[in-house]
Amino acid sequence: MKNFLTSNLVFSFIIYFNFSFSQELPEIPLKRGMAHYLFDHKLDNSTKCLSKYFSYGSNEWITLNGKASTQSYQLSLKKSSLTSNITLTLRLLDASKLTTGLKCIDTTTFAKGITLSKTGELIYGNSFLDLVRKKVLQSDIEADISIIFKSKTEYILVVKNITYTVMFSQGLKSGVDVYNIGELYESVKNSGNITKKDVLFFEDLNFVIKSMDEIILKALTDTYLADEL
Repeated sequence: MKNFLTSNLVFSFIIYFNFSFSQELPEIPLKRGMAHYLFDHKLDNSTKCLSKYFSYGSNEWITLNGKASTQSYQLSLKKSSLTSNITLTLRLLDASKLTTGLKCIDTTTFAKGITLSKTGELIYGNSFLDLVRKKVLQSDIEADISIIFKSKTEYILVVKNITYTVMFSQGLKSGVDVYNIGELYESVKNSGNITKKDVLFFEDLNFVIKSMDEIILKALTDTYLADEL
């Protein structure tokens, strides 16, 4: 049976004018040159293991799914520096688990569990794209998600294998470029020509991934609290 959690987060934000200038990039956590985010949480649930709430089709999962959708909208109001019509999709899907669900101490991994999409350049665009004069048709950031249940009350959310895919046209040709975020980050950082676009791109990448963690944490907390009343 599949474990599935989906929520959509649509951002509507203000367009900023960007001018090139030198400054430091925000910190992106890296592991062996790859972007690698870890979020460690310990909750106060007493009745059921946290993993129970990720069992597809259960009452717990239905409640969690609904609360995640609500949290998505509320979190979208926290940020006002992204460009318009960006969609964040959390797609937590694992077809390999049995109908009995996850054990209290277990790990589940969701390939492409998060996707951030936009028609045209993602977020502010990037100086490295401007230089090659490509017309960006669509851009996506995708990442794998692992949830490691350490005990009945503890879990670690891991975001890894983060890629930036750009669909473009250049003259009469079209194509797709795929960038590894970790490699892209180090390349920009070491370029000696960091622009405002670069800074804002990685700032908003951090915001989106941290927001995704908040969505799951808040939805899970609200679900188990209501379940234990």
